[in-house]
Amino acid sequence: MDSVDFCAKVTFYISKKPHLFFQRSSKRLVRTTLIVTLSAFILLSCNTSERLLRKNPSSCISGYVAPGFEEVKDIFAVNFAERGEKGAALSVYLNDTIVVNLYGGYRDKKFKQKWDENTLVLLFSASKGIAAMTTVIGISQELFKLDDKVGTYWQGFSNKGKETITINHLLTHQSGIPMFDKNIRIKHINDTVYIRHILENQKTYWEPGTQQAYQLYSGGLYLNELFKHTDTLQRSLAQYFYDEITAPGIIMPDHNKARLLGIPMFYRFGFRKPSPNFSFGTSEKAFGMTGAGGSFAFADPELKLGYCYGTRKMKGFAHTTRVKKHCGNVCISA
Repeated sequence: MDSVDFCAKVTFYISKKPHLFFQRSSKRLVRTTLIVTLSAFILLSCNTSERLLRKNPSSCISGYVAPGFEEVKDIFAVNFAERGEKGAALSVYLNDTIVVNLYGGYRDKKFKQKWDENTLVLLFSASKGIAAMTTVIGISQELFKLDDKVGTYWQGFSNKGKETITINHLLTHQSGIPMFDKNIRIKHINDTVYIRHILENQKTYWEPGTQQAYQLYSGGLYLNELFKHTDTLQRSLAQYFYDEITAPGIIMPDHNKARLLGIPMFYRFGFRKPSPNFSFGTSEKAFGMTGAGGSFAFADPELKLGYCYGTRKMKGFAHTTRVKKHCGNVCISA
């Protein structure tokens, strides 16, 4: 039994049988005792594992640092001791050689499961990159064209303002459908008939192509249906990605035990600031992509300046890259 459980049990016992603790005490004394005990309970809510992590973070950190990179480990430990970090990992490569490989802390909010070298971290919006890449491959394999209207291939799609939506609109978050009027819950995600019904009957919020808004999950679901309507085998986007892009065995088997991080993260990579102290430029409104995956994008609405850099490293596939960035009067193409 840890200190938290002990305090909880003592509080409960005193509240039920105060006469055993205070034979001659008044009700006021009992109430005071309860308040003190509850205060102790709150103060001790930080369990032993967390206190050890804060007091001596080095004891909870494992991994490797190459000679000359020892200071990185010290700074990594400061993250736990002073900045409230619960669990983290860091890998650094220099000229294709790993020089830092650190991990430590815990991967759950209760500080019960330690973070090890195989802990998987949730990567927000990772499927959007995969969906976009798969769509580009679909274009290169002539399933459809970038500027084709979605309704050309999917008859039930063309209604309620969606008639002019192109594949390009879905890829660039300009479809006018950043969300759905009806909720899609986890229990519905495998119900293809239900999902298709929602997609086909959703109205646009504005004229497609005139505004841009982040398609949290609508874009991926529409692209998924597009593949089902254009692929000769009627494969889903995920199945097409697996069959055509990844080799069998690269993707983790479904039966593998989950090793996911159980701690929510405040900031993430994406078209926004990845941390409160990170700046993309002189303007506080500047935003962009910080380079994860080998790409970089930047835009500053105040300066009306933006650019996008792509590495074009999709080897083995014939494809055409067409990137356009519009920012005010500036247009940069690559």
